[in-house]
Amino acid sequence: ERCLTAKNVSEEQQKKDLALREKLGRADALAAAGENLQAATLYGEVAEERMDPLLFVRQGELFFAAGKEAEALHAYERALKSVPGDREIARRVETARKAVEKAERKQRMEQLLRKAGDEERQGHFQDAVKTYRAALALSREAGTESSVEQGEILTGLGRVLAVSGLLQEAENILVEAIRTSPGKDAEAKRLLSGVRSRLEAQRKRREAAVLAEKGKKLVASGRTYEGAVQLREAVLLVPEDPELRFLFAEALSDLGMYREAAGEYAYVLRKSPERVDVLNRRAWSYAKLGQYDEALQVLLSARNKAPENAVLLENEGYLYFRRGEFDQALRAFEKSLRQPEASRPTEYREMGPLWESNGSSVGGNTMITEGWLSLPRETPFWLPSPAGAGVSSAGFSGLWHLALPRESLPGEPFSEMLQRAIRLDPQMKALYGNAAVASSYVGRGRVNPADRIAPVVGVAREDAFPRVLLGHALLRKGMVDSAMEQLEEALRINPFDSTAYTLLGYAALRKGQKALALEAYKNALLFDPENDQAKR
Repeated sequence: ERCLTAKNVSEEQQKKDLALREKLGRADALAAAGENLQAATLYGEVAEERMDPLLFVRQGELFFAAGKEAEALHAYERALKSVPGDREIARRVETARKAVEKAERKQRMEQLLRKAGDEERQGHFQDAVKTYRAALALSREAGTESSVEQGEILTGLGRVLAVSGLLQEAENILVEAIRTSPGKDAEAKRLLSGVRSRLEAQRKRREAAVLAEKGKKLVASGRTYEGAVQLREAVLLVPEDPELRFLFAEALSDLGMYREAAGEYAYVLRKSPERVDVLNRRAWSYAKLGQYDEALQVLLSARNKAPENAVLLENEGYLYFRRGEFDQALRAFEKSLRQPEASRPTEYREMGPLWESNGSSVGGNTMITEGWLSLPRETPFWLPSPAGAGVSSAGFSGLWHLALPRESLPGEPFSEMLQRAIRLDPQMKALYGNAAVASSYVGRGRVNPADRIAPVVGVAREDAFPRVLLGHALLRKGMVDSAMEQLEEALRINPFDSTAYTLLGYAALRKGQKALALEAYKNALLFDPENDQAKR
């Protein structure tokens, strides 16, 4: 019975051994055919049955060849457990452990790169920068054998840094990317070229900003030409900057180069067509060139964008007046006066007084005409400059020569115009007053306006402006004493009127009162140092 039992056990063992040998044979065949994973599985089953460390080693080799580093490590550790002191197996365990760590780093890095790509596509560039940095650090730990080239990671990092505006850092990263992967650097080179172009543009903008600031200070200090030179250099550095072109245009306007200024304003408008202030200034430049049709066309486009702007309305009136369309000018002026103070931006240019003598400066010795007929120089006809009409009353309160053709003047009776003007503010009063006197003097022959001014003085007893006009008219009529009375009364009302002092000095000279004339002229210069009539 015992022999029979042993015999049965032996037969079962033989069958089991035969099965293991057959399994081992299939494993060898699969390994030879390159089916490493299937072969490794069979070797593992045989090794578990026999507890054979060599079969565990063989299993680990096949797993390692198939890229299954974690399974290879487990097989080597089982083998080392069977023979703890075996140095070769211990070395294999260490190699497999490092391979597992590298594979884990690789997997982590690929996850980071996918995340960085998603963040970049979604526009979360700051998050993408952080993720790319984490991937780069992991790649450097993995070494040059990492499946994801460091150059690709560096290129991605450089790209998002450039998009984020960190150009200097992006340049450094992209240079490193090109150096790291010289065979796969096409995108890095393309990105680097763009980054360096932007860095150069930034450098030019910085230099231009310094030049522009210097130019603005020079212009503000009265050194307009030098300031314009600095601004021109700034524009040459950054020609596409509309604000620099605007500042340059302003300097050109101050230099009287209105045509060039209009061109610069036009460039600004191509970049920023919504800028009403630039439209106004371009119109102003055309007006200075005497191109009133072009000026009005530009100004009306500005008015369409800001219909309630008081300065634009006033400039519109100016241009209509210059074109001889007085009714439309009057409507524009009156609408301007109805606007609140907030609708008069200080940065908008007013086009200035209505009456100038063929473009001459204030106080110039221009021949006075009546319907284009010359008058004797000893009987000049001056008009007070419109206070506030584009110039300060303190700086330009001198006398304006009149040189206008008869047909260009309004036909409204003088007293009605001036009385209407008295109901308005001082600026409008000056505009209407000048128009009215011109109409009376030039448009109606040699009729002296004194008779028409006198009723207005009676209406506005505490208003100096009509009294100055009446005093001047009385002087022309030869009524020196009456003129002096009106001028002295005007100075009582407004003791700062340089025009009244100038006329009073002229009247005093006519009467031979030289001391009074000298004092009057000194006072005229005190309140307007640029008054050429008083200087002479």
